[in-house]
Amino acid sequence: MKRLFSFLLLFCTCPMLLAISGDKDACPSSFGPRSVPQNFKQWLMQSSPSDRPTGYAAPRPGNYLIVGGGPGGLAVAAEFRQRGLPFVLVERSKDYGGVWNPDNPDSPAYPGLATNSSKATTFLDRRMPDSFPDYPTQADAHRYLFEFAKRHGLRANTRFQSKVIAASKDLFGKWEVTLYDASRDKTYQEHFDGIISANGAFQKDARRFSQDLMDQAKTQGLLALHSADCQDFEAFRDKVVLVQGAGNSALELAAALSGIARQVYHSYRSTPYIVPLYIGKTPADEYFAKTPEWILRWIPYSLQMGFFSRLQRKLIGEPKKLGFREPNHRLMERLPVSDRGYVEALRKGSIVLRPNVIGFSDGQANFEGALNPPLPVDAVVFATGYTRQVPYLDRDLVRLEDPDFTMPFHIFHPRETGLAFMTEVIVPKGVWPTFAAQARAIGSYYQARSMGRPSASQFDRMRSYAQNPDFKGKLFQKADRYHVDPSRYDRMLLDFSRWMDSP
Repeated sequence: MKRLFSFLLLFCTCPMLLAISGDKDACPSSFGPRSVPQNFKQWLMQSSPSDRPTGYAAPRPGNYLIVGGGPGGLAVAAEFRQRGLPFVLVERSKDYGGVWNPDNPDSPAYPGLATNSSKATTFLDRRMPDSFPDYPTQADAHRYLFEFAKRHGLRANTRFQSKVIAASKDLFGKWEVTLYDASRDKTYQEHFDGIISANGAFQKDARRFSQDLMDQAKTQGLLALHSADCQDFEAFRDKVVLVQGAGNSALELAAALSGIARQVYHSYRSTPYIVPLYIGKTPADEYFAKTPEWILRWIPYSLQMGFFSRLQRKLIGEPKKLGFREPNHRLMERLPVSDRGYVEALRKGSIVLRPNVIGFSDGQANFEGALNPPLPVDAVVFATGYTRQVPYLDRDLVRLEDPDFTMPFHIFHPRETGLAFMTEVIVPKGVWPTFAAQARAIGSYYQARSMGRPSASQFDRMRSYAQNPDFKGKLFQKADRYHVDPSRYDRMLLDFSRWMDSP
């Protein structure tokens, strides 16, 4: 009986972190509109005969600027290095790592930050060392990225303490980039044939929060800050703290502060599903990643999700039974949140749930609903996320938050051949392998373009009109387009790269 339970558990829960997830009722009757390509071959069939070159074009070699020395920037730099494409990587701090560099003053990391995914699914090429904890710390992730850069010989092409101020096309079609070198306190211009933006989705200057609520809280004399500025937990000791938000950062901070603050209130607008961090003693994503894909195809989707929903209820509990409102989405229609001590603190009363905060007055937080009285608080943390932006490019040129602005494969500009983006898509496991897949796609395109291959010419003609394939499948049906099924998305990036690499 125990073996049978393990068999069912393995088969029916792995969709959560292998991107074949949702719950029984969340499953749409089809993959979506028939016009949406379901694979790379269907995407390629959108091209008209006139867009298919009959031979090689004139070679277009170029030099490229990679912006950002975090995992995305390092992945594309290593790819360019391997392919012999000339590049310069600029990083505004003194070392590699981005968010994961403990000495980066621009990092929004808070004390105790660890990767949301385990080391089993968080890597660029080689796996992380066995000596690392299951969920690597900020220092562990930084060490891995430092060693990655060293192994691929990236330092000679890197300029530290360098920031891109602005970039625009000149009269000759090149990108004129204004850079600031903090080590020399010098601003200068340089020209590149292409820019690969890898500045990440978690930047302090991209914090998302209600300025009106922040101003109200500060006017009341409360300690008010965004989670990106939450570097000193001692500031909250013995205080009554309100945490607003419903993502991983909000729940992690609420759990961490519950051991320091006198009381933590958690204000939320959208009810999250909470999922276990471990299955037994094994990290959940590592446990599920071992399941062969053919098994997932063999088990009916509705059966997978029926068992997974039961498992989530057994190990964590339905949101409503934890005290949340009834969610307006089903399990895996949006990204769930991992439990890092939050549920235990909630059940102990160290964290108390409250509806969405709507204002601050008389030293109190006011909430939605007439039946929810105001509460006196000493501090408020807005764990409300970040906006996607590329601050050095014209806002009309790159509108990452505009649903009408679609980038081919989420990484190429729809018009400008010299712009590419290491977009941090949202996946239910480690995103670093997806960075490697994106880097290969970008590198293969620019190499094909430099050699005049027909595939690059055909893609340049298609990029403005070809509809993206379905990167979601049955996953994340109520989330934005940047939430993807990693197995589908990575596979289509691989097919794109092979197309580019073919003679």
